[in-house]
Amino acid sequence: MSVAIKPLRKFTTGTPTTSDMVEGEIAVNTADKKIFMRDDSNNIVTVGTAITAADDIAAGDAAVNITTTTGDITVDTADGKIVLDAGITGGFTEFHDDGTYYGSISQDSNNMRIRSQINSGDVIIQGKDSGGSLVNSVRFDMSDSGALQLFNNMKMASDGAILKMGSNNDVTFTHVHNSGVTLTNAITGDNSPIVFQLKSSELVVDTDEVIASIEMAATDAHGGDAAGVAAGIHAIAEAEFTATANPTKLVFTTGVSEAADASATAKMTLSSAGLLTIADDFIIKDAGTIGSASDPDAIAIGADGDVTLTQDLELQHDGAILSFGLNDEIALTHVHDTGLALTDSGGTPTLQFHDSNESVSSDGTNLILTSGGISFKIPTSDGSADHIIKTDGNGNLSFVEQSGGSVTIGENAPGSPDAGDMWWDSSDDQGRLKVYYNDGNSSQWVDAFPSIAPVEDRVILNGTDGASANAGDELLGEDNSFVQLEPATTDFFDNPVIPSIQFTNTTNAFVTTVSATPSADTNLDLSTLQTEDDVIGLIMAMG
Repeated sequence: MSVAIKPLRKFTTGTPTTSDMVEGEIAVNTADKKIFMRDDSNNIVTVGTAITAADDIAAGDAAVNITTTTGDITVDTADGKIVLDAGITGGFTEFHDDGTYYGSISQDSNNMRIRSQINSGDVIIQGKDSGGSLVNSVRFDMSDSGALQLFNNMKMASDGAILKMGSNNDVTFTHVHNSGVTLTNAITGDNSPIVFQLKSSELVVDTDEVIASIEMAATDAHGGDAAGVAAGIHAIAEAEFTATANPTKLVFTTGVSEAADASATAKMTLSSAGLLTIADDFIIKDAGTIGSASDPDAIAIGADGDVTLTQDLELQHDGAILSFGLNDEIALTHVHDTGLALTDSGGTPTLQFHDSNESVSSDGTNLILTSGGISFKIPTSDGSADHIIKTDGNGNLSFVEQSGGSVTIGENAPGSPDAGDMWWDSSDDQGRLKVYYNDGNSSQWVDAFPSIAPVEDRVILNGTDGASANAGDELLGEDNSFVQLEPATTDFFDNPVIPSIQFTNTTNAFVTTVSATPSADTNLDLSTLQTEDDVIGLIMAMG
């Protein structure tokens, strides 16, 4: 016959206490549908919970292990979800491998935390590609403070997407719709620039090595050069880097029919010393200026190309050349320690004063002086002593021996004189200077100046030599060219008096008055004087 075992029973909600049970005794709470026992440590433990549905599994308060020595343990539901619900704080769900705790999933302040429990153990997310091959997608590198590694592209599929960096999100990369990205320093305080650095990790930098480049390219359907690098800015070492030197030049390249990478022909270079080299022309705006820090407008270039300098122009090298003209046909060249050379590749170099009527030029052999529009060609060799320069009437000058113009001193007239010869007549203490003169009819010696000694009885009165002159008498010079007035008294020479004389030539309406002090003693009407030379001769005679 059957034997009914009736454990301790409780019909209200609650857990029995140690005073209700002895060690090893079992109690059933029908209200909570639980079975309790008292273990050998005087603990009341739950050993079972009533199953309310046919597919529920319930366990007591102690740890529950589901183990198998071989095969899989499968938790499967045909129409539902599998829920892991850990009541402990944080809701830890741990993952072990043969007893080694390697990771967990837990809740932390409403956040889900996935944790690797292996030192420097990475967290890797994997998947399979379209061919079924297993591929890594994302790695969190725990040996590098959790650095994120993407095994392929990263897509931020939203306009205005922002990539934030820094513990305070102080630097951001922001997508600009249909345009590009913006790099921003989010710090709003003073002196907070944004810095974008291109850095090479090369341990040794040698001459001509590229440190960094910014390259610009297009995606052109023509391919080839059209799809290559169109322009670039390249930092290139000028010499080997040391602890105290990093000489670097910036090289600017632009495409023509080549890729404009760092190996392309430089169109502009800025050296480490600040020297700017340009492969072609340098153009500034109309009326723009070029200068220095202390004189920013030292050079001004007008819209018409005129150049204005506010300072001196110095060509500081021997042989410097200033060229003029569309074809540089005129050149002014420095000659070391000598001066300047004016040359003309197309003809005769000419230096003009005011205009072409006044100039100095050279035909390569002779120096040509132009004055008043008349050109004179200077001889190429010197003459002898006492030679004079003579023109042939066509502007050609030469050195020739003087003809005529000799001077003789003596009591007798020189023989075979030439026009222009002079004779100092020293006879009878006369002291007269005479010139051999041709008046168009004949040549003769004529007085050139009054004698320096007293002269008596040399007055021609009405054509009579040696007569005394009186007031109203007419005087006629010898050969109508020379007149000497000598008063009748010799006191004139001891106490000379220059009279006031009026000359009247009614034929030529020529009137001249010569006055001197002391006052005139007489007025003489010399109506027989016919020419101006006669009058001049008389004035000279009056001395």
